[in-house]
Amino acid sequence: MFDLLLRHARLVDDTLTNIALQDGKIAALGDVDGPALKTIDLRGECYVSAGWIDSHVHCYPTSPIYHDEPDSVGIATGVTTVVDAGSTGADDIDDFYALTRQATTDVYALLNVSRVGLIAQNELANMANIDADAVRQAVKRHPDFIVGLKARMSSSVVGVNGITPLERAKAMQQENGNLPLMVHIGNNPPDLDEIAERLTAGDIITHCYNGKPNRILTPEGELRASVTRALARGVRLDVGHGTASLSFAVAKRAISLGILPHTISSDIYCRNRINGPVHSLANVMSKFLAIGMSLQQVIACVTANAADSLNLKTKGRLQPSLDADLTLFTLKRQPTVLVDAENDSLQAEELLTPLAAIRAGKGYMTEQGARNMPSIFEKYQLKQVINASGRMTALGVSTPRPEVIDAAMAGMNQYFEMKDLVNKTGEYIAKLLEVEGATVVSCASAGLAQSVAAVLVQDSDWLLENLHVTPIENNEIVLPKGHNVNFGAPVGTMVALGGGKLVEAGYANECSAAQLAAAITPRTAAILYIKSHHCVQKSMLSVEQAAVVARTHNLPLIVDAAAEEDLQCYYRVGADLVIYSGAKAIEGPTSGLVIGKTQYVEWVKRQSAGIGRAMKVGKEGIVGLTCAIELYLRAQKESGAEMVEKMAPFIDTLNTFNGVSARVVWDSAGRDIARTEIKFDEAVTGIATGDLVDALKQGEYAIYFRGYKANEGIIEADVRSVDRAQLAIVARRIGEVINQEKKA
Repeated sequence: MFDLLLRHARLVDDTLTNIALQDGKIAALGDVDGPALKTIDLRGECYVSAGWIDSHVHCYPTSPIYHDEPDSVGIATGVTTVVDAGSTGADDIDDFYALTRQATTDVYALLNVSRVGLIAQNELANMANIDADAVRQAVKRHPDFIVGLKARMSSSVVGVNGITPLERAKAMQQENGNLPLMVHIGNNPPDLDEIAERLTAGDIITHCYNGKPNRILTPEGELRASVTRALARGVRLDVGHGTASLSFAVAKRAISLGILPHTISSDIYCRNRINGPVHSLANVMSKFLAIGMSLQQVIACVTANAADSLNLKTKGRLQPSLDADLTLFTLKRQPTVLVDAENDSLQAEELLTPLAAIRAGKGYMTEQGARNMPSIFEKYQLKQVINASGRMTALGVSTPRPEVIDAAMAGMNQYFEMKDLVNKTGEYIAKLLEVEGATVVSCASAGLAQSVAAVLVQDSDWLLENLHVTPIENNEIVLPKGHNVNFGAPVGTMVALGGGKLVEAGYANECSAAQLAAAITPRTAAILYIKSHHCVQKSMLSVEQAAVVARTHNLPLIVDAAAEEDLQCYYRVGADLVIYSGAKAIEGPTSGLVIGKTQYVEWVKRQSAGIGRAMKVGKEGIVGLTCAIELYLRAQKESGAEMVEKMAPFIDTLNTFNGVSARVVWDSAGRDIARTEIKFDEAVTGIATGDLVDALKQGEYAIYFRGYKANEGIIEADVRSVDRAQLAIVARRIGEVINQEKKA
């Protein structure tokens, strides 16, 4: 069975084909049919090519000069593979490699022949930085990451050393298996003729269409003889647009002479991505369409040609056994003025618009794709949400993994004996969690109501059918007063729905084991303990202490742990029933999970013929949650330390805004969750924090934060459901709202 089948995909030659993906590879193309976990009919409405490769970017996040996030220049823009062109030398390549392992985009590096990399503009001015042994050791440590070398040959970089750094680079190239060498050309000296004569087959001249005096064209507009000879030897031309290295005039003239680029690359980093003139690889590609290259030529420059230039043997082509990296895009008819690095303009009639990228078989929608493809957001006039609030029911809780969605869909498409499905999946989950019993319910709130009903009704058929019309003497449910919260609905409402009467123990700011025990009477049916950030945390007894009280008084203990991440600890300390949300930490479909002692779980299941009938869970929820739990238990969860690393650039950006201070804080309920606390000096920002929070919900994206302390000028951002690109959008919007208020 295939993992994904794309039907009626339009190739760049306008033919239609089917593409099957399996285990991260392209499995088959052509007249392919057969079972697949997921099938998408593209109906010929968008193009599909091999995944785009940007062979010249700068995405070392901690570089002091040219930096960006790999996914911001990669997968978010439809690019599946990026090659960083010399941001790091041998001194920093280990750190860069480690950082890129967290990216969705596939990242490679051209190692700067200067061991210090781009920490300054003149990395080749000191010959001591050109250390052949350091280069050799770096290549040896990272043979699958370093795909070539990079030497910047312009006067500001080499200083008085002239052509000598290139000669050293060529020697290093030979010592390291003739890796491709990319050579940056800029202002002379050294002169391009000196550079070109030293290049050999497979070397790459980047910034090939720059408009500086040291360009590939003579003053008469002809190709330099030295470049003609270099091309004949097999030297390649790369665009490398960048901030200062693309001239429409030079590109038009060269292409009119038949001098096309071998590869189109962006030379992108955060500033020219945000402020232009680069913006994205797709934008650069659109410029070459406007200059006169064909769609097939342009796509080849970012797929097959790019893969061949850097020996990326598993990429660049739609062929079976190659990586399942694909880009889905359209040619959008939209008259637009495009600008080059010389600030000259060009009228374009069409723009290449990436809609989605598939990387190693998994799909990712681009920002443009979300805007351009018909969606439920358009159909129902809904606003897209960036959820920096956490896994909240009001925002749809979470987004399940593709495997969970596939499992839910498979369950939806089958008939079952539902009692058998409930029992067998419950047994399976219980075995996974090493507990006595388990059952899937429709949500955590339903789990709470049915758990209360279970301890009241037990085996009584009469009470099962007449719960709310029959007086029950022993119906009191005792819980600490500081746990009587509104989580979106009052806890007391769920208890009452289950037939119980809520009795508070202790005080709003204090409840000890003795105070909990003092609230117990002959009418007490159970003790309820809520484990939640909503609850008062200080001076409250622990769940272990509550379990001791329950055992001492021979009462069941119900623990509502809806958002908690540990699916076993509360059961192990003595809870008789534990309730979890299926959609929060577990990231399953809308559902709930109740685990516990066999007898109590069986009583919960009986409620399907009582109050549970009004809150029954569907077959898709049962199968989907069972799959989600299995994945959750073996998945590598994002640690608090990883969250801190992800939000570091976000915090750095926020701390550059006047009147804003940001720092890392940790979850008040003790979970391994790091968040960003953002504090606003309203006298400086000129806007009340509550008003700012409201304004952030009104833009192109509705941005939600944890606003419990907004009245104190403080909000928190939960980054678990937010990627790095979205964090950049959030930071930008905060700055925009503050600046708009100041202008007003």
